[in-house]
Amino acid sequence: MRDSRAMPAWRSNRRGNLVAAVFAASLLACAGTVPAPAQGVAAPGNSARGSRRARLFYDPRPVAAMGRRPFPLALVRGTVGGRPTRFMVDTGAEAPVVAAWLAREAGLDVVDGQVRGTAMSGPPVRMLRADHPRMALEGWGELPDRPVLVIDLPEVFRALDLGAVVSPQWLATRGEAVVLDLPAGELRSAPYAAAARALGPWGVSLASAGTRICRVGMGSVEGRALIATAVIDGHPIRLEVDTGASWVVANAGSEAGRAVSQRAGNGSATVLSAAGPISMQRFDGAAVQIGDARVRSPVLVFPGARNEACDSEGRVGIEVLRACVLVIGTTRWTGRCGP
Repeated sequence: MRDSRAMPAWRSNRRGNLVAAVFAASLLACAGTVPAPAQGVAAPGNSARGSRRARLFYDPRPVAAMGRRPFPLALVRGTVGGRPTRFMVDTGAEAPVVAAWLAREAGLDVVDGQVRGTAMSGPPVRMLRADHPRMALEGWGELPDRPVLVIDLPEVFRALDLGAVVSPQWLATRGEAVVLDLPAGELRSAPYAAAARALGPWGVSLASAGTRICRVGMGSVEGRALIATAVIDGHPIRLEVDTGASWVVANAGSEAGRAVSQRAGNGSATVLSAAGPISMQRFDGAAVQIGDARVRSPVLVFPGARNEACDSEGRVGIEVLRACVLVIGTTRWTGRCGP
């Protein structure tokens, strides 16, 4: 994000076609460049004893399905059913996801989840369920052995040995928050109050206009979504905070989506989803404000309906959040973004 205090790393406004991917009920990832370590960013640390930690990393290999660009999203190493794999770190995933091919290889017992989701504006996606996925993250340890979704993810996932999606908010417990520290490249646990206090006056707040956690029922799989109050080109919108997305996505029927659509367009974004390709219109240079943080960003406008369960109308992705630290509890979340 960027305010009047210079935050040049957040000002990127890339042109040309975007190639994106929607991987699950609401997972969106757009092609971009693999980020270099943040320069000049001193995110607040956390020295809580006994906290769990997992290191984030990025895969620099070019991906054919993404125009020979590297996969742009944060990853962690871990296991599913004892089988080593990589996890995408995705706050836009209301619940963890395991690829169907990995579930078979790991010998997970999979049943019909009696749940149907949609990949943005695409057709429904069938979701299976694994009640005991036996997942662990390197450095973090074992994850709660609770039901997760099993979905046929795109082939690009298998090519990258990317077999699962971890939802940071799913890891929070009543006593421990999860801190997603993107500048430091770390996922860690800490008491909520201590972690929020550690942010101090650093950077600018994402939460000053209001944030909340929306609980989503998906059969026996419990999901949580991070919602923030935002403004696009002067028009209010409720956005889901989604580190599995690239830029900002707005529903065409929202007030902000309608306003942005009046701009001259900058082409389209082709979305590679579990439900097939989806085309979205792209509009560059929109003024986006979340809390006290401001940025000029491309906005993708999609024709689907708003998320009625969480009353959200779009998403804000990793290219806007890359210099941010999110503190996520079970019933609340906050965050701040640095230079």
